[in-house]
Amino acid sequence: MWLKGDIVLTVGFARLRYLFRGWKDGERDYDLRVLDGETFDAVRRCVRAGLGL
Repeated sequence: MWLKGDIVLTVGFARLRYLFRGWKDGERDYDLRVLDGETFDAVRRCVRAGLGL
């Protein structure tokens, strides 16, 4: 995973869209990724370091 931690943006969930990968069994297939707690903690540390906090 790659993370750019020195730029933080606020985005409303209503404006986000899942990445469409194609069709699977006649239905849309989306790329859904979930971070585990350990990885998300690493993301938080990276953002804090990138912002100098």
